Amino acid sequence: MREKANLDTLRRALPRMPHQSLTSALSTLNDAGLIFQNNSGYYEPTAPNKYEYVSKMRERVRYEKWKKQGEENGWFKRQFEEDLDVPEGVVAIGLHDKWVGFDESGQLYLIR
Repeated sequence: MREKANLDTLRRALPRMPHQSLTSALSTLNDAGLIFQNNSGYYEPTAPNKYEYVSKMRERVRYEKWKKQGEENGWFKRQFEEDLDVPEGVVAIGLHDKWVGFDESGQLYLIR
């Protein structure tokens, strides 16, 4: 990818690639910081000296979305109601009868 392109352009350029495979590949490249999606929805290559920065920003945005969803669905509230022993900086959520937690880096913790 040498210039910006939107999803439709990429789908036309790769007609044999299933849509889900293409979007998964774009997501993986975005997570790695190799490309980014601008405000107009175009994917652009990242300058090599910005790979780490773009990757960290993408990680932060995904974490914030996940955290917001947890707050809206009450996952975070229950953590304190259950009187769990949760390490500092870790947010716990209940999954059936188990509790797991994540920190800002995405590290997974089994709480109980």
